[in-house]
Amino acid sequence: MRNLGLVSAVCVILTLAACGNGSQPDAAINSVEDSRITTKKSPSGSTVMEVEGTGPRPKIEVPPGPPPKNLVVRELTKGVGGKKVAFGDILGVRHIGVLYKTGQIFEDRWNQENPFPFTLGAGEVRDGWEMGLKGMELGARRELILPSRLAYGRGALVYVVELLRVE
Repeated sequence: MRNLGLVSAVCVILTLAACGNGSQPDAAINSVEDSRITTKKSPSGSTVMEVEGTGPRPKIEVPPGPPPKNLVVRELTKGVGGKKVAFGDILGVRHIGVLYKTGQIFEDRWNQENPFPFTLGAGEVRDGWEMGLKGMELGARRELILPSRLAYGRGALVYVVELLRVE
């Protein structure tokens, strides 16, 4: 009986230690995920964070029916945590774009060795990207469905974009 009481007490202590104050489990998860991040300094002295891609090239499925009238953003893969990107950040992404009407690939830059660079909010990419990538975390993968007015003006587009670099 005495050993049973001791075992029960140890179990309760271990359970309480694992629970912590409610914020510890998240910190433990982030520290494991953060091991994927590489941090370095750019030639200009700013901090650059990079992560390897998360898996193979996606196959983009165009949803049935007419294209949406507004931007559609769907998180496909969660990021590694940390700072969410904002206007002014220099991003490096890999992406694939297909025509909504036919599903045909028209843009394929799924090369993580040389991510596509641009400054978010500087007008270097289509408006749908500016809106759809804001707030993204490093390592995340998003699907963006851009109505024609937020793309090139010649029809809706569907992209899968993965964020590999933030400066």
